[in-house]
Amino acid sequence: KLTSQMKKDVQSAAELLYLLDGVVDGPIFNNFHASAAYTSLVTWKRKGGLTPSDKASPVLPKLAGRVQDMALKGQLEPRQISNVFWSLGQLSDGLDISKGLLMALVTSLGEKANGMNAHDLSNNLLACVQLKGVAAEVLTALPKLAAQISMKAADMVPQALSNSLWAIAHLKDDADHEDVAKIVAALVRQIPDKAEGMDPQALSNILWAAAQLKDIAPDVKEIVPTIVAQIQDKADGMKPQELSNSLWAAARLKDIAPEVKEIVPAIVAQIKDKAKDMMPQSLANSLWAATRLKDDAPAVLQMVPALLEEIPRKQASFTSQEICNCLEALVLLRDSVPEVGSFLAAPPNSKNDFVGFSASRFSTLLPRLKGKDLKFAVPVVVWACARVNFYDGELLVSVAQRGKSGG
Repeated sequence: KLTSQMKKDVQSAAELLYLLDGVVDGPIFNNFHASAAYTSLVTWKRKGGLTPSDKASPVLPKLAGRVQDMALKGQLEPRQISNVFWSLGQLSDGLDISKGLLMALVTSLGEKANGMNAHDLSNNLLACVQLKGVAAEVLTALPKLAAQISMKAADMVPQALSNSLWAIAHLKDDADHEDVAKIVAALVRQIPDKAEGMDPQALSNILWAAAQLKDIAPDVKEIVPTIVAQIQDKADGMKPQELSNSLWAAARLKDIAPEVKEIVPAIVAQIKDKAKDMMPQSLANSLWAATRLKDDAPAVLQMVPALLEEIPRKQASFTSQEICNCLEALVLLRDSVPEVGSFLAAPPNSKNDFVGFSASRFSTLLPRLKGKDLKFAVPVVVWACARVNFYDGELLVSVAQRGKSGG
């Protein structure tokens, strides 16, 4: 009855929390209720129903403490461990996550991973991506997950295969490379037979993940021909970011999997129509990819004019890295696309004066820049200005002053 109330009867997150407040410390609250409570919170979050007062509710720490105690006592079954762990990942960008509960779940996961099915294993990988910033210790679960995935990947549905490869690509820098390679090998064996059932987003995620993983797990290139064939048929269903990610991946994979160049015409045809809906990062990544693909797949140049139109409309939202990437790409493309040359030669202070905008923005940002933005982006902007014979005294003075300060 309580599970039904949580899932069907309450009409808001506030009602859910009120219901839990009366039972979470009582004898009726069991492992099924623990799982239902957290998955219901995710449901209300997705409905936009977690208000500031909900997030600050004292019921949440009570719930976390009770479920932590249940986990430590071994009262949660594999599916419930997975459901709560996954839910915490989904909630982690809006709620304070109890590290005590996380550690208890990680311990339980290690003990009971062999009882988890393929769906649970995939969800746990996704949760590791979302929760590693909360507590890096969640990554200690990866060896057990890798062992189970290597045995149960054959039972994964297409979406779970895509999610898992995407997740391990995000974890590659934090995880033991042996675990990464074990998971990738298991997934790669299954993807060719199930790629036909993947939607455009899943295909894009797999190609992006393959580009990320190629140096750690080279056998990932074996899935490229199958994914290429599917993208050619389904590119028209891709969203702007998915198109950009696929093109970026093609540029990264072309040397080890030449077949990937075959998707360029289909992707380019869609970008020409959907560039207006691209976010700044997608614009920058697409231009970067064009510089790497222009000799191997010249059709990529056909999309560049459409991307140029979007830069002035969205440049105010560009990060320093996006400005740098766009400016470098445009300089490298100007001899191949006539419209780029005209764009870079726009009159000072005009709508299309992206070079002037870039110089001015970096001049303003320079005192606060650090890390890669300072070491790599600034030299590229200065180089690009020099290549198009654009002189900006304020930028050069700012660079010189930052250099003198030992910046």
